[in-house]
Amino acid sequence: MLRKLFYEPTPQNEKDYADGRRLYIVAESANALINELAGGTFLVAVLSTIQITDGMSGFIRSCGTIAMLFQLLTMIHVQKMKKKKLFMFLCALQKIWFGILFFIPTMNWKVQTKCILVILIYFHGQITSQLANPARINLIADLVPENIRGTYFGKKDSISVFVTYVTVFFAGILFDHTNKNNINAGFQIFGSILILLAIIDAVAIAFIKEPENLTVAQKERVYLWKEIIDAFKHKGFQEALILNGIWTAAVYFTVPFNASYQIKELGLSYTYITAIGLATMLLRAYLMPRLGKVVDKIGNETMLIHLFSIMGFHYVVMMFTVPENGKVFFVIASLLSAIAHGFISQGLLGIQLKVLDERKRTIQYSILSAASGTIGFAVSVVAARLLEMLQSMELAVGTRKLYAQQFMNLLGLIFILINIGYLLMRVDKAKTGCI
Repeated sequence: MLRKLFYEPTPQNEKDYADGRRLYIVAESANALINELAGGTFLVAVLSTIQITDGMSGFIRSCGTIAMLFQLLTMIHVQKMKKKKLFMFLCALQKIWFGILFFIPTMNWKVQTKCILVILIYFHGQITSQLANPARINLIADLVPENIRGTYFGKKDSISVFVTYVTVFFAGILFDHTNKNNINAGFQIFGSILILLAIIDAVAIAFIKEPENLTVAQKERVYLWKEIIDAFKHKGFQEALILNGIWTAAVYFTVPFNASYQIKELGLSYTYITAIGLATMLLRAYLMPRLGKVVDKIGNETMLIHLFSIMGFHYVVMMFTVPENGKVFFVIASLLSAIAHGFISQGLLGIQLKVLDERKRTIQYSILSAASGTIGFAVSVVAARLLEMLQSMELAVGTRKLYAQQFMNLLGLIFILINIGYLLMRVDKAKTGCI
């Protein structure tokens, strides 16, 4: 029975492909909710409870980037698999560890022991999650024709965002309540929810009918270093890496530290943060399918220029967000971020699917993820040290105190402007027929 489930079924008609696309939305919705609950504001609560500093907290939350390097260890084997579903299923089950992580603060152990276990468990969950990403991307690329990818990704992310932030909103209310009365009960409830979500993700993947992998001949011998060198020589890979690398730098100079900034310096409650998150994400869910249809008409590059511009305004607002105006400016910044994130990831993915070598898509996507992860990890290390240095300096302009996170958002803005400039050059070359 297991062999039939994981190895035998292939899509026979359009209905099978459509069913596969729907199941993929279920899996990705569960996956997105796991990432939000185990990697955002609630993870900060776990880390704060076991007395981990802001700089180290941001560093730990960035561990997912270096975890991407582990894709290099399995990419050749995964690329040559005719059926990757069992591998994806087992990796999805490993996300159960994110749930176990939330039980650690409730244990009667030494603080040092808790810190070590949280770091190890989070890193393990990130590694196993990242290992399956190229295979999952390859799966949905095979299930979705290119002419409807924008529309499909918009619909997928609209549903995913709606499910995620409705759940997170109520989770925030629950967490505020348990934070006042019994925070350990809150951690236990969150841990149980994450375990259930990991099972839903795995089961949805298991029931997708996976197309045959025809990208690499099974008897072809593949060498890791040769594939890495060939990838870096490939023009499309270079373009994808530049865009991904600059965007990754912008994200990891800001996002890991803005979460703790909202709670500690701005003094916002979990309920307020999640309520605003829900409102802005409902807007994002509304916009996503419509943005997807626009992308199918104007192309990913043009859409990304507009969305990166909006993201730049988000960083400008965050640069001027302080405790005195925190509640209002946080709403504005969240609104801009929700609109921008409505299609940035999908736009970048659309470019990657277009420019990477289709015959070696899984391998090149793995190398791209590993390279981007290395950039993200390096940035997070530098950013964590820079944040702690700035916090120790007690910056001020006259009598007005400046916060380290304001400077970090300035760096995010600079990287966004660089990406916009690069995309404008790509669009200009496309118009003149140079690419």
